[in-house]
Amino acid sequence: MDLTTTDPNLAILSVPVKARYAYGLPLLAQYKLDETEGAAFVDSSGTSPNAVVEIRDQPPGFGQSPLLPTGEGMAFRFTPAESNTTGNFAHALVPHLPNVSYALWIRPEAKADSSTGRTLLQRSSLFTTLGTLCSLNLSPTGQLFFDINKLNAGSAPAVLTEDGAIVDGQVYHIVVTHRDENGFSDGNSPVGTRTRLYVNGALVSTDDPQVTPLGYTDYQFTSTSEGLYIGSATSSGAGFAGDMDDLQVYSIELTPEQVAALYQQPGKNAFNLETVTMPFNIVRALYNAASGTLTIAWNSQSGAVYEVQQSSGLSGWTTVPTLTNIQAIGVTTTAVIRGVTPTGGKNFYRVGRVSP
Repeated sequence: MDLTTTDPNLAILSVPVKARYAYGLPLLAQYKLDETEGAAFVDSSGTSPNAVVEIRDQPPGFGQSPLLPTGEGMAFRFTPAESNTTGNFAHALVPHLPNVSYALWIRPEAKADSSTGRTLLQRSSLFTTLGTLCSLNLSPTGQLFFDINKLNAGSAPAVLTEDGAIVDGQVYHIVVTHRDENGFSDGNSPVGTRTRLYVNGALVSTDDPQVTPLGYTDYQFTSTSEGLYIGSATSSGAGFAGDMDDLQVYSIELTPEQVAALYQQPGKNAFNLETVTMPFNIVRALYNAASGTLTIAWNSQSGAVYEVQQSSGLSGWTTVPTLTNIQAIGVTTTAVIRGVTPTGGKNFYRVGRVSP
């Protein structure tokens, strides 16, 4: 029996075996956040315990307008826990495993105290606002980043967006994946395999190839390191402000195709996705006469390779030299055609899928 695969499409699923865990289902938790009251987020997967919700601010954050584009369900509004008497947040005893993917929808808000970060998710073996194991954060200026094994404020995030990429009041689908082929076996200086960050189905950041990827260690749950914190770094520090919807946790590294499909099919998880054939169309074209450029965008499949072709009369198509072997990283791909200067005739362009 092969227990090494992490491909969810195979009949034999990943079975990480540790001293404390033996999990065969890659979907560790799906918190839809549809509750209208109470003190828990229900794990609809049935794998993990329900998340404990801490309500310190009024009104409670239950029953907010959904963030899913389908309009289904509800969302929860988090308020920042900046002390031990403020904030609405949650924590859950979701299993801690070497390979992980987090997927969630967010609509952030600005915090009154802009000097502290906005923590979306965190695991820490210490009671600290630093992500000593792993932490998904949003800076006051709209930079999304994922820390791994961060023991001091000066260490660099594993993956991050550009500053200002996440705008307050807008809805985003966020996925971060982390793969560690060595597991927890490499002691106190863990090395990972790779980490990736996606926004709205598109890959926006991956590990620096010049730097050894970071990993993280195992740890014991305690009263101060209560599993996975949701919407806060701890019970009194660096809390998130805004709405969150449909948090999913996996024990595998989701593929780019799965991430794109989760964005295309809101509310689904990686194991109940429908097979959807997206129309292969050019969806946008913008010509700039001053610069002689034509920017085009088309529906794409993440991982597929495309090229842009040109013709002056819908025959004798040739490939635009600078636009070959374009690998898609999301559901929409954009290319800029330069030197477009029509002189009495017409220029025609099309996109061809090369592979796979």
